Amino acid sequence: MSEIKIELTKEEITLLFKLIYTGSFVLEHENDDTEAQINSIIQKMLLIAKVNKAYRGIEFNQEINEYVLTEKAEKTLEEEFEEFVEETFWEELLIRLGQRDLVKEIGEKEYRKLPEEEIEKRQEEAEEKYREEFDKNGVMNLGIISK
Repeated sequence: MSEIKIELTKEEITLLFKLIYTGSFVLEHENDDTEAQINSIIQKMLLIAKVNKAYRGIEFNQEINEYVLTEKAEKTLEEEFEEFVEETFWEELLIRLGQRDLVKEIGEKEYRKLPEEEIEKRQEEAEEKYREEFDKNGVMNLGIISK
């Protein structure tokens, strides 16, 4: 396997490192080989970031013979990821509720005939009432209505 060399600024290394580390939370580990490859990439990035002093909070753990994040650095990355998950949840909920309401209003056949721009415009209008509700009350008023 041939190696590819790239040059990055310290800021780019930091950003790439964050992307890789956060991506490892999301990426499904298909098997042990995939997990080993992910760990190898993370180890390379930790080493590069450490050597170039591009990211604070990296230390070498002699017990496992690997570079790791300090507890503080790991917590920071986890908080960023949790914020992403939280935002994604609310956006997805708004989209699905807006879509549901639009389909309910005009019917699925008509919905499928609408141009993408029209769907986006009308869904955004439907989403707005939910955005206001969730901003004000969170999920307190969200429930299932039994028929």
